Amino acid sequence: MCTDVFGPMYNADYIAAAVRRTQANYGGAEGYTGTNVVIPNGSIDPWHRLGKYTSNDESVVPILINGTAHCAELANPSDDDTPGLKRAREIIDENIRKWLRKPNNRKD
Repeated sequence: MCTDVFGPMYNADYIAAAVRRTQANYGGAEGYTGTNVVIPNGSIDPWHRLGKYTSNDESVVPILINGTAHCAELANPSDDDTPGLKRAREIIDENIRKWLRKPNNRKD
């Protein structure tokens, strides 16, 4: 799709190299140092492969939401939402409430 929209220069090799540069610059998913954050990823979101899926820090909560795309958890809740999406919203809510009660003041 990128070559169709932006021209032949933007092929798979170009995109892969750009992703590597971005990850080197910002640390990539494994170099993430934020705290008090839920990181939702939708399984059918084309960007999900760049997401963070594991964490050894209890204040960093990655979630994979099966059958959803980018930002599905931000849409208004619906009776048609999948169980995974409903659970993801619960996890987000639980963690935000916990962090507001007692923020993580980690100093690295």
